[in-house]
Amino acid sequence: MALPNPRHPTHREEPSIDRLNTAERMFVHVFRHWVAGNAEANAAHWSFAWTALTPVFGDSAAMEIISAVETLVRALSRHSTQPIAYHQPRCPCATPDELRLVEMVAAAQSHEWRTTAQLAEELIGTDGCGHIIACVARIALVMAERNYLFALRSDEPRLRVLH
Repeated sequence: MALPNPRHPTHREEPSIDRLNTAERMFVHVFRHWVAGNAEANAAHWSFAWTALTPVFGDSAAMEIISAVETLVRALSRHSTQPIAYHQPRCPCATPDELRLVEMVAAAQSHEWRTTAQLAEELIGTDGCGHIIACVARIALVMAERNYLFALRSDEPRLRVLH
């Protein structure tokens, strides 16, 4: 996993994290804190993720989400063929890669597995997609069980017949 690279838009071109709903913002913040904790070897970031989730989900569900996010970060680091762009935890912008992860969780919550798989492949290539899908499926399920739902925003189907 790497810091944002030049292929990704500048802050001015990126959408605000405020456009995301509560569940989606919570996921992005937990993801960012987990990545920052790894990058900086700073357990305070992991503690923040735990503290953000526990009052909302309880210990057991929070641990499931954290475990899935940790596995997701490891899988992205291991399998991505290009840097995954993310922002520091308090940044008000969202990178295209962060939005793709949000879209993957939304697709998983809607049981749109072909879309989830396509998004995973767009993000990391074919190797490791199963790991990524399993992680987002766990996150999607636990959050949906507590009525923390992600919005499907795409008006256009991701899979189109060209011929």
